[in-house]
This record gives sequence, C-alpha cells and structure tokens, in this order.
Amino acid sequence: MVECEVRMGIDLAVKVAAFCRELGDSALADLARSNGLGPLYQHAEQALRAGRIDPQLETQLDALDAMVRRTEGKGLYPSATWRAGYPGQLPGAEAGSGAR
Repeated sequence: MVECEVRMGIDLAVKVAAFCRELGDSALADLARSNGLGPLYQHAEQALRAGRIDPQLETQLDALDAMVRRTEGKGLYPSATWRAGYPGQLPGAEAGSGAR
C-alpha cells in the first residue's frame, strides 16, 4: 500500500464556520470554562458578533480547537492533514515490476 500525506492550512473561513456551528448550544462554552479558556471563548464570540475577523480571532479559534482536540480527541475543524492509502499499484506500473 502506498501512503500519502499532505499538510494543508485551514482557511480562516472554515475555522469561523466551525466555531459558529458551536454557538448554537453551550457545550463548547462550558468546556472552555472548565479548562480555563472561558474568557478566550467569550472574546472570540464577541469578535465574531462585531464582525472582527482578524489574525487575533484566528489565534483564539486555534487555541479553542487545540483545547477540544486535547480533551475530546478531535478538534473543532477538520484535521489539516489529508491521509490516504492506495491499495495496489500506481497507475502505469507493470504487475510485479517492483522498484528498479
């Protein structure tokens, strides 16, 4: 099997959308408070409500994502790594040719 791994940055709009989905209930706010990030959560929420989407907001969203990833095992937004396995030969390779 051939393994491929590509590191990609996550667009700020994707991060904002993921955070906005969490504003519908208090689960993320409660988790942030219980992990000492309540003020950071509140500041990020206030920034979004005021329309301030900037590098400081991105840093706050990344901190919240890291906290969720650490406590829940997966973060707010999809992983920035795409990994796939290809079971078999690469296109154009001869059967049984191996590395030359």
